[in-house]
Amino acid sequence: MLRCLQLTIRITHGPLSCFPKSVHHDAIQSLIVGGPSLSCLTGNSRPVNERTRVSRKRTRHAPEFLGRPRLHTDGKRFLKNYLEDTQPCVVAPQTVIGFYNDLRTTCLTPKHMSVLIGIFGALSLPPGAPRITNRHVAAMRDESGNSYWDVVKSLVLDKQSLDYPLSDGDRYWIMWARLVDVENMDRESDYQAFLCALEDATYQFRQIWRQTKNPDILAPYFNVLLSLAVPQYLSVALELLSDLLALHRNIHPGLIRIVWKFLLLNPETLSSASRQKLLSVLLDRARVHPHPSPGSRSLSTHRFDPLTERHERLPLDTRQLVALLTAPLFPMFFIPGPSSVMQWATSLLRTSLSPKVTTDLPWQKMSLLALCHSCTQDDFKVSSWEHSSSFSDWDAILILHSFEHVISKKLSDHNMDAVRTVITTLWERWKEIPCDGRPAFVARAFVAGCLRLAGRIGDLDLCNDGWRYCAQHGLLLSADIRTKAERFQLDSLTNEYAEAFLNVGGGRASHILNSLNSSSQTTFTANANATLAAFVSRDVAISYDFYTCCLQRGISISLDLEEKLVIELARFLPSAAIPFLKKYERQSPAIESLLGALLQSLWTHRRQYIDPKQGSVLAGAMAKVFQVTVPPPTLRLPIGHAALLLLPHNAEQVVHLLELILKTRPTYFTPRLVHRLLQVLIYHRGFRLAVRLHCAIRKAMPQETKRNRRILFLGLVRHGANKLAGSLRTRVMCKRLSPSRRSTRYPSRLPVPLFRLHLQRIACALVSHRSTRINVWNFLFTYTSYLSTRTKMVLGNKLLDLVLRSNSSGRPISRVARTRRFLFRHTGFSGDRVTLNIFVKALLKSHDMDAFGIRSLFDYLIRLGYPASTHWLRSYGVPFGTPPTSPPFDLSFHKTHPIRFERHTRPLYKMFIKAFHLRNDISGAKTVIGILRGEEVAFLTMKSSARKRNL
Repeated sequence: MLRCLQLTIRITHGPLSCFPKSVHHDAIQSLIVGGPSLSCLTGNSRPVNERTRVSRKRTRHAPEFLGRPRLHTDGKRFLKNYLEDTQPCVVAPQTVIGFYNDLRTTCLTPKHMSVLIGIFGALSLPPGAPRITNRHVAAMRDESGNSYWDVVKSLVLDKQSLDYPLSDGDRYWIMWARLVDVENMDRESDYQAFLCALEDATYQFRQIWRQTKNPDILAPYFNVLLSLAVPQYLSVALELLSDLLALHRNIHPGLIRIVWKFLLLNPETLSSASRQKLLSVLLDRARVHPHPSPGSRSLSTHRFDPLTERHERLPLDTRQLVALLTAPLFPMFFIPGPSSVMQWATSLLRTSLSPKVTTDLPWQKMSLLALCHSCTQDDFKVSSWEHSSSFSDWDAILILHSFEHVISKKLSDHNMDAVRTVITTLWERWKEIPCDGRPAFVARAFVAGCLRLAGRIGDLDLCNDGWRYCAQHGLLLSADIRTKAERFQLDSLTNEYAEAFLNVGGGRASHILNSLNSSSQTTFTANANATLAAFVSRDVAISYDFYTCCLQRGISISLDLEEKLVIELARFLPSAAIPFLKKYERQSPAIESLLGALLQSLWTHRRQYIDPKQGSVLAGAMAKVFQVTVPPPTLRLPIGHAALLLLPHNAEQVVHLLELILKTRPTYFTPRLVHRLLQVLIYHRGFRLAVRLHCAIRKAMPQETKRNRRILFLGLVRHGANKLAGSLRTRVMCKRLSPSRRSTRYPSRLPVPLFRLHLQRIACALVSHRSTRINVWNFLFTYTSYLSTRTKMVLGNKLLDLVLRSNSSGRPISRVARTRRFLFRHTGFSGDRVTLNIFVKALLKSHDMDAFGIRSLFDYLIRLGYPASTHWLRSYGVPFGTPPTSPPFDLSFHKTHPIRFERHTRPLYKMFIKAFHLRNDISGAKTVIGILRGEEVAFLTMKSSARKRNL
């Protein structure tokens, strides 16, 4: 570039300085003229009529050449100061053109003219061109997108008219302007003008390419020639590109993309000499292997990224292999790697570019490299390699990397079969290549890539074959690993194996365990920890199965990995993690972390049941940990939920645990949780434990003593623990009487109708509230003569329901039947539809009733008049088609009462649905669900019609 411009070029990887070297005018072969060819021009000779070819035609983009008013009294001084200022002011491009139009031929030095040419050239660059940093352009803030190439041509013509020499920067902008003319011209209509513009651009390129410090800014010239797609132009451009590559070592992405484009062209469109020249230049570049500088901040497993200013982990897979194969050609791709792998990559590259073979084979190898770096479509194609005799690691790695880069995760079935065939063939061809001299690092990277593709395309056979290959060739053994990079790569291989099997096997542990068991004991033992670590973060269930398999084989797992597995089990499978609490009882940090994860999991998933034995283990571990350490505030809700969960079967341990926590932190639990704990203890008849917990809470929270005593006292009285409740009574506490005692306080003072109404209200309170059997029984038998038949029916049903709820045997129907007969003899209780529902519920709770018996019972109820649409009726006119039978107890006492859907039918059918599900009779449950839905629709329709009639 120009010494006068001293610009900075911004390309993909940051700004690069572009200071020109000295100018040398050597004889350079030019484009040949004559028909479709171009004529030879020497390096010092100019194209014919060079001065007259730069037109001074005014365009609509530069009308300011006609003149603009001056903004300063001394325009000459203002323009000079503006061009020389390091921090120029904001001036529009049209204003600069106007000043120059007035002072075009007076007192402007060659440097000023070059600055003006650079300003308007930088303003005219298209969006995709290398950006030129110019302080005047940045100050102009011109976002109009106008092109000023005609202004550049006029400035160059004026500079030549003043006999000023053209600098390298001027020639660069002339080349750009002529390239724009080449793109915009029609070759067929004006071929001579097109050829003249192309000659001029080529001449300017030859004048400056040796002095250009950053060759990336010359990429537009090659892009234009590539777009022309003329064999003669392409051959000349390839020779110029070869000269550029031979001169400059550090090539940047813009020019590297040009190299890939040339390598992907059809070889028939390029001359043999140009192709041979490019291959020889690439071979010369490959003989100088890049090495990191002594002060490099790159590590064996990570690389320093100057953009993020952090060490990023290296891709220890086929991406690194492709980078190492390309780095000898272009140092920009250099990634640190093991020395053996770098030597292998350099040797493989030199063999591929060897001049001993024909030109076609090295060109094919380089074309494959270009395809690997530039492929972006799913339908890319490579030359046939299935039966190629020159197939080597070069072809296998590049093709595999291309497939990994191109293939998406979701493919159609047709494409999936085709890709599966190609990947399988590639795998078989790679195994046939002699592995002499191939580092294990390369083999691991290739196998990992195949496993990734196998997981995407769902090829289980390829996964198994890849694992067997690793086991046979010792790729899974860590004894030969000497560097951190190889250690990371071995872990990456096991991770890819785990990911592939999880994608292929659908998460089934059988496929994975069968594949692992096929390997030898030595391989299995050496990679047990790495394999388990790969599965722990992906599938906890499979990890636990693999851990169990290792224990059965007698393989020891590291303590850190086992703790990680147990923590994951606690989050997703608490029942499998609780037994580890006994194992870690002497390891304080491990049991604390495991216990915290377990409590958080139980609270997060709101688990409602836990095995009593496991609950005992969990309660014991909590007591042992919280006896020494104070529970953190984050575990307040999880500990409360665990206490409620463990109370039914491990109440004593829970109360002991709560006492320990309340000693260290009296205000740890909320009053609401304390009330709930007392209620649950009373419900499960842990009366003495509830009193014991109340005593502990009374010392910790004295402000809640009165309320807790009231809750505890009422609960004990309702459940019949009167003596224990009396120990809590105080003189201040009001004496609570049962409803029966309140009702008989002054019976003779009330008239009989009012007394009966008062008894009816008490009966409603007994039925609606949580009353005990003793209260209902005493009230019913004491005032039988005063109660109506309807009230007796309601109280009798309440009593039968309480009897059914309190019975825990497998045959509750007999006790319910005896209670009904007793009520019938002493109170005249006959029963209604609700009584029938209670009897049916008792029959369904019986252990003797199987699925067939339940079906027979349902058909019996349908015969008694319960509704079912004709759609569900089968043989014998019933839904399940069972023959007519009689139940073990008489259920015909309800015939005088009508059937109501909300009160009788819906609760009855729901009981049958639950009973069918408990006995795994899904079809029976679905049948009853269908009948219930039909009846519900009929009920809602009838209700809507009645509402409309009332309106």
